[in-house]
Amino acid sequence: MLTVENVSFSFGKLKALDQINLQLGQGTYALLGPNGAGKTTLIRCITGMYEFAGKILFADGQRKVGYLPQSLGFFKALTVEEMLQYFCCLKKISRDQMGQEIDRCLRVTNLEDKRREKTGALSGGMRRRLGVAQAILGRPSVLIFDEPTAGLDPEERMRFKNLVYELNREREMTILISTHIVDDVVGSCDRIVILREGTILANEEEWNIRNQAEGKVFETVNTHQEIPGVYVEKNMEKNNVEYIRVLSAEAHDGFAPVTPTLEDGYMCMIKGF
Repeated sequence: MLTVENVSFSFGKLKALDQINLQLGQGTYALLGPNGAGKTTLIRCITGMYEFAGKILFADGQRKVGYLPQSLGFFKALTVEEMLQYFCCLKKISRDQMGQEIDRCLRVTNLEDKRREKTGALSGGMRRRLGVAQAILGRPSVLIFDEPTAGLDPEERMRFKNLVYELNREREMTILISTHIVDDVVGSCDRIVILREGTILANEEEWNIRNQAEGKVFETVNTHQEIPGVYVEKNMEKNNVEYIRVLSAEAHDGFAPVTPTLEDGYMCMIKGF
């Protein structure tokens, strides 16, 4: 269990977080929001990197957090196993437990066959998996991933979603995935927290976020003319005709309603529809 009580944080006069309140139990949570919403700032408060106003409480009384930041560097001359040994030392994992714990993390992240490879020779996806491996060393009670799929190809993104699913099944823990890519959390999170400009807009199950767009999503022929009060989500082509998918509080002539997605619901909340 992770409890965030009235947490605020500012960079000088710029308020990055404003009275954040959250209670995260066992399961997987998505932290969604546009760039600059305060996601990374909140994570750094949880991990103890920033001093903040308010309280952050852990169920066991200890901040036992596994963290995969947006960018994580490795010593290129070290092998995968040596790199994990280094992280074990940082986490004060005893030598008696080190070998067994490294074996477990390599198995979970499907890196067993890369044990002897130098980290500098790994692909981007494998480096990200190594980042996950170091995050789960020591069996943390809270596991945080910050933009974990940035720069990954579709296969590695799917591999990451499957890995999170298995981690959630493996043991009781709180998993928090921070991202601005909505597809990364579809069908894989128990609840979704939406953050905008340092405040929480929602903390709901996926279906409830999706339903925020009910009756507000339409497709129409693209006339290349601005329609007041309408937000254009995407352009597309069907049978050589240009269409647009839009969000609108009301239907206009030529608007055909479509079934909303999680991304539609998210955009409705972010854009205030």
